[in-house]
Amino acid sequence: AMLKSSAKYISITFNEDLIEIAGKPVSKIRLFNAKGQEIKLPAAQIIHRDIVVAVSKLPPSKYKVIYRVVSSDGHPVSGSYFFWVH
Repeated sequence: AMLKSSAKYISITFNEDLIEIAGKPVSKIRLFNAKGQEIKLPAAQIIHRDIVVAVSKLPPSKYKVIYRVVSSDGHPVSGSYFFWVH
């Protein structure tokens, strides 16, 4: 995706509800800049089928989002995607 300005949050929606295991959050989102440096994010919030994390203002660049979640059927789901801030 090409964004005209920095997003305020990253939100990903899945087909099934996301879960915690033994009361611990196991789903996370990681964010990397074009140089491969990880950008520190607060803990993600799980809201039914969504994982959401706040993002500080990002300067223009290419970014990579990496996510790993566990759905209500117990299966882990992971992936990544890129976006650009102009």
